[in-house]
Amino acid sequence: MKKFVKHIAWFVLPVVFLLLAGELYMRSIPNIYRYKEEWMQAHAGEVETLVFGNSHAFDGISPSQMTGHVFNLAMPNQMLEHDYFLLSRYADSYKRLKRVIVVIDECNLLLPELESMGFGDRSTYYRIYMGHDKHSIWSLYNFEISNLKTCYHKVKRWWQTKREGGNLLGCDSLGFSPQGEVRRAGEGVDVAFLKGRWRKATVVNRNVSYLDKIVKFCQDHGVELVLITMPYREKYYDLLDRNTRLMVRRIGVRFATRPGVRYIDFQEGSRMTDDDYIDNSHLKTSAATRFSHQLDSVLQVQ
Repeated sequence: MKKFVKHIAWFVLPVVFLLLAGELYMRSIPNIYRYKEEWMQAHAGEVETLVFGNSHAFDGISPSQMTGHVFNLAMPNQMLEHDYFLLSRYADSYKRLKRVIVVIDECNLLLPELESMGFGDRSTYYRIYMGHDKHSIWSLYNFEISNLKTCYHKVKRWWQTKREGGNLLGCDSLGFSPQGEVRRAGEGVDVAFLKGRWRKATVVNRNVSYLDKIVKFCQDHGVELVLITMPYREKYYDLLDRNTRLMVRRIGVRFATRPGVRYIDFQEGSRMTDDDYIDNSHLKTSAATRFSHQLDSVLQVQ
C-alpha cells in the first residue's frame, strides 16, 4: 500500500508543481485589473471623480482630458455588480471624491452575469486581482489556469505586444484604454443577441438593484452621481430594438429624479460621426478625446 501511495505521489507532485508554476507565471504578466487595484489603493484619497462602466467607458472616457483628478475604473464587460463593488471597496479611503460617473446601456442593464455569458475569465480577474469575493478562494474562479484558452491568448498577446513595442498594460496611467484610429474588422455587439432582452425582468431587476445601491452609496457619502449613455454609430443605434433603447433611457430618467443624480443621454444629439468609431459602439482614440472634452463641459454646468 505504501509503495502504491509513493508511486501516486511521484505522479501527482510534478503535475501539482507544473500547475502551480503555470499559475504563478500567468499572475506575473501585468494586467489592467491589478494595475487599477494598486492605483486605487495608493490614490483613492486623492481622486475627485471616478468613472465606471463597461468597454464603452473604458475606451471612450479619457480622464486626462477632464477637469480635476479623474480616474477610469471601467473595464471590458464590466457589469453594475462590479461597479458597485469597486465603488464601495475603497470607501474608507475617499477624502476628496466629489463625483461618480456611471455609464448605463443595454449591455450592463439587460445582460445577465458574466459567468452565464461565457466571460468567467473576467470574474476570475475580479476575484484574484481586485478581491471580489463573489466566488470562494477554492473555486476555479480563483485560478487563471482554469481557463486554458484565455491563458493561451493572454500569453500570445503579451509576447506579441512586447515584440511590437506596444502598450503592455492596455491602458494609460489614468485607466483609459486608447483604441487607436483603425476600424476593427468586426462590428462589436450583435444587435440580434440583444433583441428582446428587455423582456428578461429578473435580469433587469438584478442589474437595476446594483444601480440602486450605487445611488444610495453616493447619497450617503455626499457624492454627485452622473449616469450617462455613450454615443453609438447611427446605423447601430437604429438597429437596436426600440424597446431596448426606451428601457435604458427610462431607467436613466427615473433615477435622475433622485437627489444628487443626473442622467445625460449622449445618443441624442451627439457630436460624433460614423467615422469616429472603431466599430459600432466604441470610439477611436481621437474621438474619445473629443468626447471627454464634451462630457467635461457638460459636467461643469450645474
